[in-house]
Amino acid sequence: MAARFDKQRFEALVLYIAHRRKDDAQFGRTKLAKALFYSDFDVYRDQGEPLTGATYMRMPFGPFPRELEAAENALSDRGVLYLDYVKDVYEEKRIVPLTPLPDLSGLFEPWALHLVGNWTDRVASASAREISRLSHHHPGWLMARETGEAIPYETALLPQERPTGREAERAKQRARDHGWLSDAGWVWERSPT
Repeated sequence: MAARFDKQRFEALVLYIAHRRKDDAQFGRTKLAKALFYSDFDVYRDQGEPLTGATYMRMPFGPFPRELEAAENALSDRGVLYLDYVKDVYEEKRIVPLTPLPDLSGLFEPWALHLVGNWTDRVASASAREISRLSHHHPGWLMARETGEAIPYETALLPQERPTGREAERAKQRARDHGWLSDAGWVWERSPT
């Protein structure tokens, strides 16, 4: 079952993350996309509903929200951020806030912004190799085998590491229910065909 996308909440989080890392020239679109992905998927795992309902696609550099470009353009058109896209090939495209961050308390509870802030800071402090390894080992990214394929939110319920004992049985039953576990094992452990 697909989550319902909330454009207003998605745009607000893009702006929130951009404000949080506005002075960090190394924090670009790829890291922003990963902060959004982990925030949405953590909340889905814990609450049963994501923060934004964005569709995250498997891309070569990790999960990327399909709606990000439209949100960036909408925010740019409103004059609240600048799209710093004119870069050398190895420089990250960035979004730069131009106005103060609006009050988001009507859209998000404090715990949600705290979680997004934590993921933003975690992604920002990780090396490119660390953050790439983290996203490329996520069961959802592994299960979406084709570039551009959507990553199901339900994969947030699957373990990043092989579980043991009671956790393993619970995870295996969920995986069987969704068709993600067969006699050949976990989908993400199988070799690509």
